[in-house]
Amino acid sequence: MVESSRFSVVVIGPSLAPEAQRTLTARAEVYVTGAYPPVERTIGIVREHQAQAIIVRQGDVTREVLMASSRLAIVVKHGVGVDHI
Repeated sequence: MVESSRFSVVVIGPSLAPEAQRTLTARAEVYVTGAYPPVERTIGIVREHQAQAIIVRQGDVTREVLMASSRLAIVVKHGVGVDHI
């Protein structure tokens, strides 16, 4: 597990637009999974970095993903629909 005084954010899917990515990384440690990662990989990243926030772009968020970080406070969907959460 990584300890940091900065927020830990996992982006499930590709990186955000360059300006948005710069803004976010100026304020948080950001970990990008790439598009449609296997759920097991997402669980591992969320657990390893004890994510406080998850931004869902392209991929699934299961109960196990949500339970992987005791620090998780928010899950947001980038785009439309919530069928992957």
